[in-house]
Amino acid sequence: MRRFEILNQNDSTRLRLKCSEEECEWLVFISRNNDGHTMVLRHGNFQHSCEGKLGADNTLCNAPWVAREVEALVRDVRAMTPKAIKTRMKTQYGVEISYWTVWNARQICMESIVGSYDQGYHDLPSLCVEILKSNPGSIAKTWRQDDTLQWTGTLVAFKDL
Repeated sequence: MRRFEILNQNDSTRLRLKCSEEECEWLVFISRNNDGHTMVLRHGNFQHSCEGKLGADNTLCNAPWVAREVEALVRDVRAMTPKAIKTRMKTQYGVEISYWTVWNARQICMESIVGSYDQGYHDLPSLCVEILKSNPGSIAKTWRQDDTLQWTGTLVAFKDL
């Protein structure tokens, strides 16, 4: 991953950025417009002569970004492992990201696709009612602690047709 250095930090109207690799000649000059908000790239040497640091984790590839990029793929292949997603991101975007970033991104995708565990436990009583309506004679019951509303168990037995 390439990094750059700000060479003139005391100037609030102009920036001079240089690649942090000593031998690299990449250098750009940027200045602030008169409106005080926008910046203009004035000139520079835009060719990197360095290779960058291969294998460095990319901190800009966070879990929400990875989740947005792979959600369609996870929808099609729900058994997609974090390792497979990590490999896919490396081949498709050329970025190396940590296993835990990929794990969290997959969790975000799965929650988007099938819903959260918390919501599922909240919906259990109404699902039991639906089972009893659609399958008369079946048994569907869920238990929870009255004081904490914490789920303790569920029983579902369908009537044999």
